[in-house]
Amino acid sequence: MAFLLDTDILLWYVLEPDRLSSAALKILATDSERLYFSAASALEIGIKYSIGKLVLPSPPAEFVPKLLSEMNLISLDVCTSHALAVGKLPLYHRDPFDRLLVAQAQAENLVLLTIDKWFANYGVEAILCRA
Repeated sequence: MAFLLDTDILLWYVLEPDRLSSAALKILATDSERLYFSAASALEIGIKYSIGKLVLPSPPAEFVPKLLSEMNLISLDVCTSHALAVGKLPLYHRDPFDRLLVAQAQAENLVLLTIDKWFANYGVEAILCRA
């Protein structure tokens, strides 16, 4: 099984792991799992950091690549087909980053690890990871 991490999952895992369920922590800590991290999440982290809505131990240009390496995450680029698929999604949710994650999960047949239950509205497989 392959998983796509919602942005909050990565941030909580590193900064506030007690907020995640034991099942989520097990998935994230298992080297045999295929864990994907979207370029959309890197963009979201960069924007939130630059406007002061996110505090990190180091700037995103250092923080994100370090985590990709340390957690053995597979970087998932945003391609044109992902971006265009967002426009076909119903407006259950308006956050553009989350909608892009849904489109990527659907296109790449990935299970979303998330803290938000609304992802299931899109018919994408999602695992809720709140403690």
